[in-house]
Amino acid sequence: MVSKGDILATENGSHRKDATSDDVPKAKRSGPVAPVGVNHLVLNVHDMEESHHFWSDLLGFEQVGELFNPSGDEPPMRMRFYSGKSDDELSHHDIALVERAGLPDPVPWSMMTGVGAINHIAITYPDQESWLEQVEFLRDQGVKLNLRMDHGMTHSLYINDPNGYGVEVLYDLPREVWGHDINAALSYAVPLPKSKLLEETERVSDFPQPM
Repeated sequence: MVSKGDILATENGSHRKDATSDDVPKAKRSGPVAPVGVNHLVLNVHDMEESHHFWSDLLGFEQVGELFNPSGDEPPMRMRFYSGKSDDELSHHDIALVERAGLPDPVPWSMMTGVGAINHIAITYPDQESWLEQVEFLRDQGVKLNLRMDHGMTHSLYINDPNGYGVEVLYDLPREVWGHDINAALSYAVPLPKSKLLEETERVSDFPQPM
């Protein structure tokens, strides 16, 4: 299809291009295009059913698809796809799990001394109320709560998945709390007691505010 203004007709029916459009070369970028963010994460797991229980039954991700040995691999590959919800809508997937034989035995996760290629995965809940409900649910299900932190820009609780991955369960604090100094907020980490977790419903953050 010819765009308007690109073609000018002559008396004999021939055409010529308008030199002001496609003939002008585009300037090359001096740097990369900024991405929107991370689209999804794919994790190798020991046992699909055990990991499904963790990510779906405990953390609330919904399974949206499954792929079984698409390439004819031996041993066969199993892969499942999971989505959270944003504005009550599912994504194509946020996390995928791939069952792999022969993975190293999982070791207890540690922020500072962990040996895995992935330190931890952060999962966002919509607000403080839903986060507190989720934390209470995890506690009632017997999930070990490792560490609670005020990060300045989030409130976070750390747990272990069955494969040795650390999982940060968090909600974001309002941008006005941390937006004045993102770098300082990233360096801010104050451990908080787990025992009073469900009582501190009005807590925001002790991250220093501008004078």
